[in-house]
Amino acid sequence: MSNYYHNSGNNKGTNNLGNSSNSAAGNGKAHAPYNFVPLNEKVVRSEWETWKGLPPFDRYNKDTLSGTIQISLTTKTPLYIRDMKPKMEDDNPVTFFGKSIGEARIPGSSIRGMIRNLVEIASYGKFHFTDRDRRLYYRAVADTSSLGQSYRSDMLDMNGIKPKANPGVLIKEGEEYYIKPSKKVDGVSIFRIDKSHPVFAGMKGFKRIKFIPVREKEHQEEKRIFRYAEVSTVGTTGTDEGYVIKTGNMFKKKREWIIFLSDQNRTPIPVPKKVIEDYKNDITRNEQFDLLNALKNNPNGVPCFYLANQEKVTVFGHNPFFRKPYGKSIGDFIPKALNESETPDISEAIFGNELHAASRVFFEDLFLNPGQKDIFLEKTSPKILASPKPTTFQHYLEQPFGKRTLKEQLVSWKDKGRIRGHKLYWHRDTQKTDAHCWSEGKIVNNTQHTIVTPVKPGIVFTGAIRFENLSPIELGALLFVLKLPENHYHKLGMGKPLGLGSVKIETSVSLSDRNSETGRYTKLFTENTWHLGNNDADDKIKGWISEFERFVLNAIEPSKGNGKLWDTERMKKLKKMLDFGNTQKQNWNEKTRYMQITPVNEFKDRKVLPEPEEV
Repeated sequence: MSNYYHNSGNNKGTNNLGNSSNSAAGNGKAHAPYNFVPLNEKVVRSEWETWKGLPPFDRYNKDTLSGTIQISLTTKTPLYIRDMKPKMEDDNPVTFFGKSIGEARIPGSSIRGMIRNLVEIASYGKFHFTDRDRRLYYRAVADTSSLGQSYRSDMLDMNGIKPKANPGVLIKEGEEYYIKPSKKVDGVSIFRIDKSHPVFAGMKGFKRIKFIPVREKEHQEEKRIFRYAEVSTVGTTGTDEGYVIKTGNMFKKKREWIIFLSDQNRTPIPVPKKVIEDYKNDITRNEQFDLLNALKNNPNGVPCFYLANQEKVTVFGHNPFFRKPYGKSIGDFIPKALNESETPDISEAIFGNELHAASRVFFEDLFLNPGQKDIFLEKTSPKILASPKPTTFQHYLEQPFGKRTLKEQLVSWKDKGRIRGHKLYWHRDTQKTDAHCWSEGKIVNNTQHTIVTPVKPGIVFTGAIRFENLSPIELGALLFVLKLPENHYHKLGMGKPLGLGSVKIETSVSLSDRNSETGRYTKLFTENTWHLGNNDADDKIKGWISEFERFVLNAIEPSKGNGKLWDTERMKKLKKMLDFGNTQKQNWNEKTRYMQITPVNEFKDRKVLPEPEEV
């Protein structure tokens, strides 16, 4: 007997934050700890216009600026960044980054990623998304929207009373995958069996059995008719051999599946590499139903169900109503104008591109400010996160009538549409010991929880960003997203949906003097440090930021070239997302929690996630 349908500890449960079904958030409105800054309609190109026109990072350029941005970062809520040391404390990396080698720090790579994302948004750049070719999977047996109708049309035959999928055995030969079709008797290859049958006692996954096949007939179940062959005689005295398959515990499910062994007279059907890759990329699949993992422990093959076209498998799964990919990839929902690579945008010009240019900014780690003691909270387990995935298309795709879009009008990943934009997390102050507290309040030792030691609020880290040969516009872009409006903060680290990772960043700038008698190249050292010839330039910060704003505004809306970038409709949405003052609003943590499946399924009506200002 195979054990591949075991409980893997994968966090596929429901979020246990805010359990009141009659709450302010749970009144029929969609809500989430995240929201989106919409895609820009056009890309603002870099002032350098071409990749070859970019100034190099390693040679002197008299028309550009080099120097240092000093950063002071203060935690506003608990902050946790996991240490990357492979093994420590019973293999559970609970320590904060850097602590295993002597001192907690914030890695420069984390700051870099956060700042680059904001520069891409603020500079109206390309949408730099790496999973463009990925196809998302879905299952919509009982969905009452147009998506459910489409799914049932693809997966049910004979006016919706019988599965279209064929049974077979998935095998691997070398690097290639095949499915050996099951045999048929009197046209029947799939059977049902009551899930309370003794054959399932202590069983997990599937096992080989003998059984007596029967003919198909129609069965009345509540208000619907289904056609299947129900088997009752299973054991060592059966006339035929096959597999009995135990699948998930779906609501009201009464029967499991039986299929014949593979038909030795039929040629195995190849499974194309693209189908395998799509299957592997379905990160929302419960691991206990992953057939490719099961095959590693069952090299002789695992029972499965599939659809085929022209003697090639198009999709497969562990039961006849399996998860199937949408017909389009994520990249199909990103406008081509936000994807071209012929010319650099401002973000690419600053941070580099693996094909065309090196970065001209260098992010150092941020170290703990001296004199601070007792900086860590006690070890604890954070609440389990079970977030909606991109398959929740009513959140992730633009809808024709916004939050007022009816269920039957929804655009899904099978339709023509656009993604909603850049995903960001709301600030949430969840330190209180109530239903919304980010922590379980104790260490929970099971496979679903982890253990963390976050930094307390109010702790200060300092470090620097070095820049080489940036234009005033490019330096202004960095400073625009670093120096946020009053009471607007950045988000960093792990646990952002729970409320961790809100940080305040303050900056100062110094420029490298490369020309005067005391400049950068006149000597190597000043006392015990490198002589960089840096001079304070904080008085120039506003001018650089204004120059960046004018450049972007003139490109997207020339009539407003002398205005403020934060006043554009798109940037107002970003500003809403970064406003820490939201945490003081009534029922804020309730309004920005994840939606639940139990005790009430808040996803049932597929309500559309409101815009940031509507939240």
